[in-house]
Amino acid sequence: MEVKEPKCVKCGKPVRKKEQEYCTACKNPKELPYERGISLWVHKPPVSESIYRFKYHNCRLYADAYAKECARRFKGQIKKWNIQLIVPVPMYDKKRRRRGYNQAQVLAEKLGEELTIPVDSESVARVLPTTPQKLKGRQDRRKNLKDAFRMKKVLNGIENVLVVDDIYTTGATVEKVAECLKKAGAKHIWFFTISIGQDF
Repeated sequence: MEVKEPKCVKCGKPVRKKEQEYCTACKNPKELPYERGISLWVHKPPVSESIYRFKYHNCRLYADAYAKECARRFKGQIKKWNIQLIVPVPMYDKKRRRRGYNQAQVLAEKLGEELTIPVDSESVARVLPTTPQKLKGRQDRRKNLKDAFRMKKVLNGIENVLVVDDIYTTGATVEKVAECLKKAGAKHIWFFTISIGQDF
């Protein structure tokens, strides 16, 4: 199911009412470190099942389809944002070694090929292991991610960055990565995810 109106003008999450400009999580949009977000689909079956296989069952080929669909639908929008660099949400090293890959990195690399935009999977590091986010509320997610990410270098001359992840729920992960990127010199951050939750 594609993400349709009405939706939050900040993160793109579907909302219940047409007159609702922002979702619950984005009610103070000026405090958020990113400009806007785009997602392909609402996080419901069969999309959620597809992402589960992509993340946990080594279905890395799915990234080709996700990236092609993103390019088909959002290439013009991403071009307007003048994106200079694509940055995947990093995974803690031990977890990545156990799984064998970081699904956000696989997706980012395919998207970079489709859009001919460089991908940087090294500058942002996940330096702390965190407990799974899926059963936590927004505030608990933010606490869980406190100090979890760190920049390894300054982004010289890079102002416009697209952060890539698989799922957007409360936005805590994207926020923390965006904060790191801004501290390293980026001025404008956008995000892309395969799927997004709903605000109801």
